[in-house]
Amino acid sequence: PKDTRCGYCDGYGYPEWFWKADFKKISLTTDEVGFRLLKDGKIDIFISNLLVGKHLAKGLNIEVDWSPAYGGTEYYYIAFSKNHRGNVLANIFSQELKEFKKTREYLEILKRYAIGYDELWK
Repeated sequence: PKDTRCGYCDGYGYPEWFWKADFKKISLTTDEVGFRLLKDGKIDIFISNLLVGKHLAKGLNIEVDWSPAYGGTEYYYIAFSKNHRGNVLANIFSQELKEFKKTREYLEILKRYAIGYDELWK
């Protein structure tokens, strides 16, 4: 609805659907400010990266309802140099990450940040 107050962080990149959406957009300085305003009822929704948002909400002891991904899914990548060293590092990183994801420590990290393993693969 047009009267929905949607907070977002100034300086972050948002897709075209966000700017075309028919709700009131409120520019905020940080994610933390966004979650505090959400808790206080000053805004109705806040656009946030899921992993960052869950961590902040947990740290601020704020209970929120999370929507499924809307308007697409974000992926994060690590950039490696195109030279030989970059190729070697990329291969080492990929192999180590595969092994790390098999460990209990990995599951503990996900638990600490309130991230369900299945959420990463939706």
